[in-house]
Amino acid sequence: MTGLLCLSLLAAPPASARPPGSFPAKAAPAAVQRPPVRVLVFHGGATAPDLVTAAVQAITQAGQQGKTWERFDVTASADAGVFTGDSLAQYNAVVFLDAAGDLLDPAQEAAFQAYVRAGGGFVGVADTAGLEPGSAWFTQLIGTRAGTSPTDVQQAVVEVGDRVHPATRDLPMEWTRADTWPNWSPNPSGEVHTVASVRERSYRPGTGANGVDHPISWCRDYDGGRSFYTGMGHTAAGYAEPALRAHLRGALLWTTRLVQADCKATIVANYKAERLTQPNQNGQLDQIGEPHGLAIAGDGRVFYIGRGGPMTGGPAPITDWNNPNIGLGAGTIHVWHPGTKRVSQVATLDVFGNKGGGGELVKSEEGLLGIALDPKFLTNGWIYLHYTPHSRINRETHMGERRVSRFTLDHATNRLDLASEKVLLSWSMQIHSCCHVGGDMAFDSKGNLYVATGDTNSSGFSDGYSGNNPQPNFQGVSFADARRTAGNTNDLNGKILRIHPNDDGTYAVPEGNLFPEEGPNAAKTRPEIYVMGMRNPSRLWVDQKTDQLYVGWVGPDANAPSMTWGPAKYDQFAVITKAGNHGWPYCMGNKQPYRDRGLADPTQPLGWYDCDNLKNTSPNNTGLVDLPPARGNNIWYSPQGGAPDYPRYSDGVPTYRAEDQRFLLPWLTGGGQAAMNGPVYRYDETSTSQAKWPRYWDGKWFVGDFYNENQPRHAVLMDPATAPQGGLPVHADNLKRIVPAGNDAIRHLMGWRFGPDGALYVLNYGDGFFNADARSALWRVSYVGGDPTPAPDELVPGVPGYRASETILGTSRNSFAAWQQVGAGGFTRNQDGSITSRAEPGLGMLWYPVRAYGNFSLKLRWRDDAPGTGRANSGVFVRFPWVHGNPNDSRPEWVAIKYGHELQIFDRPDGDQYKTGSVYGFDLIDLAGAQVTPKGTWNDYEIRVVGQHYSVFRNGRLINEYDNVPDAVFTPPRADDPGGAGRQYASGFIGLQNHSAEDVISFRDIRIRPL
Repeated sequence: MTGLLCLSLLAAPPASARPPGSFPAKAAPAAVQRPPVRVLVFHGGATAPDLVTAAVQAITQAGQQGKTWERFDVTASADAGVFTGDSLAQYNAVVFLDAAGDLLDPAQEAAFQAYVRAGGGFVGVADTAGLEPGSAWFTQLIGTRAGTSPTDVQQAVVEVGDRVHPATRDLPMEWTRADTWPNWSPNPSGEVHTVASVRERSYRPGTGANGVDHPISWCRDYDGGRSFYTGMGHTAAGYAEPALRAHLRGALLWTTRLVQADCKATIVANYKAERLTQPNQNGQLDQIGEPHGLAIAGDGRVFYIGRGGPMTGGPAPITDWNNPNIGLGAGTIHVWHPGTKRVSQVATLDVFGNKGGGGELVKSEEGLLGIALDPKFLTNGWIYLHYTPHSRINRETHMGERRVSRFTLDHATNRLDLASEKVLLSWSMQIHSCCHVGGDMAFDSKGNLYVATGDTNSSGFSDGYSGNNPQPNFQGVSFADARRTAGNTNDLNGKILRIHPNDDGTYAVPEGNLFPEEGPNAAKTRPEIYVMGMRNPSRLWVDQKTDQLYVGWVGPDANAPSMTWGPAKYDQFAVITKAGNHGWPYCMGNKQPYRDRGLADPTQPLGWYDCDNLKNTSPNNTGLVDLPPARGNNIWYSPQGGAPDYPRYSDGVPTYRAEDQRFLLPWLTGGGQAAMNGPVYRYDETSTSQAKWPRYWDGKWFVGDFYNENQPRHAVLMDPATAPQGGLPVHADNLKRIVPAGNDAIRHLMGWRFGPDGALYVLNYGDGFFNADARSALWRVSYVGGDPTPAPDELVPGVPGYRASETILGTSRNSFAAWQQVGAGGFTRNQDGSITSRAEPGLGMLWYPVRAYGNFSLKLRWRDDAPGTGRANSGVFVRFPWVHGNPNDSRPEWVAIKYGHELQIFDRPDGDQYKTGSVYGFDLIDLAGAQVTPKGTWNDYEIRVVGQHYSVFRNGRLINEYDNVPDAVFTPPRADDPGGAGRQYASGFIGLQNHSAEDVISFRDIRIRPL
């Protein structure tokens, strides 16, 4: 390719004389044949000959499996003499097999480091965590070191959390096998990408145990190469297992560069959490109300609601029932616009619910509770709101009305037309006492709307156990007996409702709800009910791929189990695939029953509820006596731990002795707890967004809690075969460092949804209760780790997905000769093929005039070589027109400055405000966002331009995205700058800036690939 390029340059006219558009044609790529792929298995430190024989045989046979292009040859050696530059250059990857100890001399270490930096692959197996123990570089390559570990072979369960990596995608979710299970010091979780973990409660991990998050196999891109490590493989017998062979084969497919894989998805540094909304002005709700839910439009607009509480410093709530304005609150709707990154207020509704804090008979959780966008929202503007209108409260009876209404949004003004309200569904509920209002809504793929309602029951009067006290009432209406609501087949409270909105503002009842519209029991049932037995289902989600319903709900308040009354407070999550009863107030968890109470003396326990044969005998019941059986739930947790379970007596009732508890999900604990169900992530293959979360998370269910200590904030992997029957999660990824908890982050999770860009949008409630405060905010958590590796041009030539890039500055003199300097100064070529700006005054640019590029990925390496303690100011120019003879500016370098975009390089703490990664003059990145490296470090820089969307990566991490819109204005103002309107080119040239004598910078390895 280089020779062809040199011939075309010799035949072309001088660049300065060549008119725009008349560039030498790019040679058609020749068919590429895959070269041999070789793997070295080094076993110099191994002490078990039978293990070496079995492992080498397994890896050799694995290399001959699969499609022809996937195969590789294997060479085994115990001789460290193979670690020379020339010898290692023959191999695509090196397997260190049970290779512990100081096995390489300094020259051999240096040769292997150079091999990895040149793109070589590393696979460590078994005790290789002990390789070169004195080397910090090897520690980072491996990912950690072994700690105090058991030495005996034990059978354990491996949780295979990564369902897409070639090393794990064909393995069972739960993989039971015998091996020796090392502990790690420190635990590498979050610093590496874990593909499989070992479940410590399935074996004896010893004193150095890592706990519930115990990686056993992981990978990451490191120092130019690829690293994969597994702590399995300590026994010769293990290599006969097809699953372990498949595991190692998949690891080698990636490390040899035969396939791409994502080894970044669970590395914490590959995510960026940013606050999107500013604090409200004093006493106002101009940015956000009291956060209570969100919905995201297909164009990226984020709509979020405020329940009704004021901003800190706002008017005091009114709690006197004699005052007509009792509980009057502002139910706010705001929208965050992704284009402008600004907030506008959509509407404010007068709602009941603003009563502040206090006791159960003072405070209220009513208000604006839920929002959903119509499936055709972008065309019809329909927004559905679930709320408690203040105008419909009865101050005499302390009753209110809940309704689901449809409103129409004007897309041009982003204002809601309140007069457009169509009330689809309304029902009554008591408002004498707090709490448990539910509120969330979501559509399925068929246009059915799911509505979560709470039991509207007091948390008191039952000692924190079943809410089944029939006595307390106001004017004959019970407010402490959830059998009147959640357990009542004829009441819409404490349910998940499912209706199908019609265009005329009415609704239909879809097939498959819990009770039919007609029949002998129709007078005592409501056909809108899809799920009954809910206490406070504040958040729900419907997976559009499967139409499965995911719900989380808040439990009662008992801090410990009671042998008299039943389980402690359980917050719960469930996967729901069909209509049913999830138990409240009769049963919790995996069908753990409560004790019944009677009207005569509710303090005296009656019999235990039979979860399979439930009866509602409450005097407050208006529905059926015989109820659908209770279902078990997938996740439940108490202050003691996750999924408490007990031995059971012969009648099926648990012992409820605290000492009998065993915890089936030890990765979560309650305390103060309020379940916040989240979405199921679906990876969008067609999306070009750089912020979208990786495919690793596809199908994982996000479960969280309002609180941020030991409570859940996880993404769980469910087995689709067992989830509908209440099966436990197979694996859980802790998200508390990715969706950061803490005082200055997302301390109180109030809602989370993925947007069409694949980023996660999160509501942080704030620090108080029943109001908004300075920390109430909308956040976004974006993925910034870049694409799977190797890049298409770094794969083995000839394999599927390989796409050659064009090297426009390589190691040859001829590639440098193709560039042209304009303006002052210039660059000098170094012996290794890199180029360095000359220490000469004046501004100039080295540009590549051979051809213009449309959509592209430009990769290069740069190094700050400024003298002394200084920092170089430079940049890369892209998408500028032909620089000579431009009618608007006679200075060629200024044509690039004014009509292209400069992607800044500048790591100095002071000086110019635009730091590395900034789109100079238009999109500022500060020093923290620039991901600064030590001076003198070679940095990988990638610039992607697709249409008018720019993405900037530094060392594989996304540090900026920018949309080049016509109305963008150069900042600070420059009199003759044409702004975004003057930079709307569909293609353009590439250039490198030399800024001044002090701004010495070097570049090398410049490649460009069409996109």
